[in-house]
Amino acid sequence: MTSTRRARRTLAALSLAIVALCCAIPAAAQSDATLLVSWTATGDDGSNGQAWQYDLRYSTSPVGSSIAAWWNQATHVIGVPQPSMPGALDSVLVTGLSPGTTYYFVLRVADEALNWSSYSNVGSAQTTGTPPPPGSPSAPGTEEASDLRAFPNPAPSGPIRFELRVGGTEPRLVRIRVYDLNGHVIADVADTTYPSGITSITWDRLATSGNPVAPGYYEVLGTVGSSRVRERLLLLP
Repeated sequence: MTSTRRARRTLAALSLAIVALCCAIPAAAQSDATLLVSWTATGDDGSNGQAWQYDLRYSTSPVGSSIAAWWNQATHVIGVPQPSMPGALDSVLVTGLSPGTTYYFVLRVADEALNWSSYSNVGSAQTTGTPPPPGSPSAPGTEEASDLRAFPNPAPSGPIRFELRVGGTEPRLVRIRVYDLNGHVIADVADTTYPSGITSITWDRLATSGNPVAPGYYEVLGTVGSSRVRERLLLLP
C-alpha cells in the first residue's frame, strides 16, 4: 500500500514549477559558441527539501505547440550540476554551440524517487558571431553530445537497459561502471568501442563478484571518448 507521505511527495514533485530559466551570453565568453543557462533551484517537495536531479535540454527549433514532442527530440546538456537548496541559483555553461544561432532551453527536475516535474518556461538566447552558411559542415564540437539513460528507472527486479548515445560521427571507446554512494565500484557495464548513434546495452544487475546487486541508489559513471556521461539509478526490491 502506498504511504500517505509517498503519495503527497509524488504529487508535489509532479507539480513543481521551475521559474525564470534564463539564457545569456557569458560576460567572459571563451568563444562565440557559448551560452550561460541559469535558474532558481526548487525543493523535492514543493519548496522543502532538496531535489535530486536536473534534466536540461536544448534545440535550435522553437518549442511549438507540443512541448513533449520538442522535448523528445531535444539534446541533453552534459555537465548540469546537482540541485542546490531551494532558492539558490543554479547554472551551467553550455559550450560547443554554433555562432550566431538562437537556442531554446527547457528544464525539468526530479526528486529521489525520480518523480519528474512539469516543464519549465522556455529560455532562449542567440550566440554571438556569424552563423555558418547553409549547407556548410558543422563547426568542431557542435555534433550531438554523448549521453546515457537507464530504463526502467526506478528499476524493479530484472535486467537494466542503458540507452547510450555516442556523439560525433566516429566510433568511440566507452567505459561505464556502476558505483554505490560511497564511491565503490559495484559492476562494469561496458568497456569496448561503440559506433556513433544510439546503442542499447543490457546490465544483468549482477555485481563484479557475480552476486545480485542490492536495492538502493547508485551512480552510473562513464566515459565516451573524452566525454563523460552520468546517470543516477534507483534499484527497487
